[in-house]
Amino acid sequence: MLLMIALLTIQSSYACTANFTYNASPVNNSILNFTFTNTSTHPTTSGSGSSTIFFGDGSSSYIDTSVSHNYADTGTYTVMLTTYYYDSSTLTICYDTIKESVYVGYQPCATKLLDSMANDSMVYFWVFNPAGTSPMTYNLDLGDGTSATVSSFPYVYVYSSPGSYTATLTAASVSAGCTYTNEELITISKSLDCSKNHASFTVSKSINTITCTNTSTTGAGSVYSTTYDYGDGTFSTSSTHTYLATGTYTITLTEEWADSSVTSTCTDTVSHSVVIDSVAFPIDCSKNHASFTKSQIYSTVTFNNTSVTGSGILSYEWWDFGDGTTSSATNPVHNYTTTSSYSVRLIVAWVDSARTYGCMDTVYDSVRVDSVVGGPSVISGTIYKDSAVAPIYADFEVYLITYDSATSIITAMDSTYAFDYGSGYTYYFNSEPSGNYLIKAYITNNDTSGTGYVPTYHDSSTYWATANYLNYIGGTSATANIYMQKGILTSGPGFIGGDVLTGAGRASGGKGTVGTPVAGLIIYLEDASGKLVEYTHTDAKGNYSFNNIALGSYIIFPEDMGYTTISYPVTLSSGASKLNSINFKQNSTTIEPSTTGIENVTAENKISIYPNPTTGMVTIQWNNTKAQAADVTVTNITGQKVFQTQLKASNQNALNLSQLNSGIYLINVTSDGIREIQKIIVQH
Repeated sequence: MLLMIALLTIQSSYACTANFTYNASPVNNSILNFTFTNTSTHPTTSGSGSSTIFFGDGSSSYIDTSVSHNYADTGTYTVMLTTYYYDSSTLTICYDTIKESVYVGYQPCATKLLDSMANDSMVYFWVFNPAGTSPMTYNLDLGDGTSATVSSFPYVYVYSSPGSYTATLTAASVSAGCTYTNEELITISKSLDCSKNHASFTVSKSINTITCTNTSTTGAGSVYSTTYDYGDGTFSTSSTHTYLATGTYTITLTEEWADSSVTSTCTDTVSHSVVIDSVAFPIDCSKNHASFTKSQIYSTVTFNNTSVTGSGILSYEWWDFGDGTTSSATNPVHNYTTTSSYSVRLIVAWVDSARTYGCMDTVYDSVRVDSVVGGPSVISGTIYKDSAVAPIYADFEVYLITYDSATSIITAMDSTYAFDYGSGYTYYFNSEPSGNYLIKAYITNNDTSGTGYVPTYHDSSTYWATANYLNYIGGTSATANIYMQKGILTSGPGFIGGDVLTGAGRASGGKGTVGTPVAGLIIYLEDASGKLVEYTHTDAKGNYSFNNIALGSYIIFPEDMGYTTISYPVTLSSGASKLNSINFKQNSTTIEPSTTGIENVTAENKISIYPNPTTGMVTIQWNNTKAQAADVTVTNITGQKVFQTQLKASNQNALNLSQLNSGIYLINVTSDGIREIQKIIVQH
């Protein structure tokens, strides 16, 4: 007990207290500079202290007595100072931290002085004073004995000699009662006195040919380059030029001088106007015209140059496709990579036989690209089918589909057509938003029934619930191929038929109908394992049938986008080989079995899954206690199978999904040939 009291006394005498003060201290161009002073206290015993200050903008520094920090922007920052004290063996005796909010703002007269070199001797000066109180006065001492009171910026000054100069700006505000001084080092490297050099020239004319005489003055250094801009797009070092059209042109001479080591240069320019009244050359440009036609397949455009050459000879052809690319081909083929409207330009030039004179013509036309083949924001894929199976030349329509797991409804968001480019049927969707998509291919010129190709989802499923999802990120390219599926040829005495009507279906006793026939609805016949056997479509009266099928167990599954569809199992036996009242009803959101016997079976086999959402454990509640076994499959929203088990059906079964990540999943339960899908949300 006595030892504990002694220890507490020692710790108390070695206490540290963290503290600091601060003040705005702008200096030169660091106008958001602050000075922080360490006022922390440490024990008076032998040892050493260490303090670190964190400025609140991601930077920090060791601080002994004081430290300065320039902030990049104004605002309120949480500044923290941490202080330690160590004994001789570097063990911490005490430790303390203090935080304080520091507002960083511009001081009224704090002014940045900015400069840039126009050439070796000419300097542009600017000021930046974000919190200045008008009126501000600025005095600029150039460091070479020259000073000026500046009222507008940029201020331009030419130094006469090379060297290093300290330019000093004094900013003041009478109303704010403040002044600020800023210094900037200016280095002048020139060794030429550019004031002694001047560009000048004279012009003489003969019809449409002019001659320039250079009369420039060289007082320092030597001429380094001479360039004429003749005002018609021609730049040349030659002093003679022939114009190809009448008009008024501005000729500009640019003269450049350099010292012996070409480390310092001077430049001067001068301009004169010249009027060309007539043109004489051996080519009649009025007989030459630029023109072109085009043909387009998606984003690929073929251009055909139809320009007319009536005088002289063709010199060159130049295409600008409007997307940053060009070509000099006569009849180019160009593939655009982005949907947009483009302005295409063709420039054609002709010259005389001596190539002394020439003329030029330009023509424009527009190209609109609505669909990009292989562009950077596209969903594409190839559809594969056996070329020996009818139809030999298939017409494919492809749907981009979303699935609502809350309602089990699939909805077509977009559609397109697939074309055979030589290596299979290829489709493209352009500029689609991000999302999880099902992609379905449908042969529009196929038989309406039989064992031929049926609508197939990516990549080879006839049923949306077992299809692969495409998790697409907008602005990228994605590929989803489809392998078309067809039925399994069977033969036997079996027959299954029925109808699909809106409303309640057939009246009691099977005589007469209630509701409107649903025509053109696809009906799948699957075997007990879910493999496609055959398909058909309802006729104008809503009737469908499957003939000459083998005895056995089957699942009848209607499908239509925009509806929740419920399948129904049947069994054909030697005593019941014909079932002709397997009817379905369609309401606003569902297509489900409608005959009395089917309705009873559907109600009996309905299940409940709870709780939803769940943290992992769920209960499957069975209405049909006679069910012997059930296959349970769990998939995520991209269609990947993440869990599978088989349960012995009872009144209730527990299912542990705690190993799944948080998210939305589909639970697919198949029992006695009845398949039901429900959405479940897992939340950890």
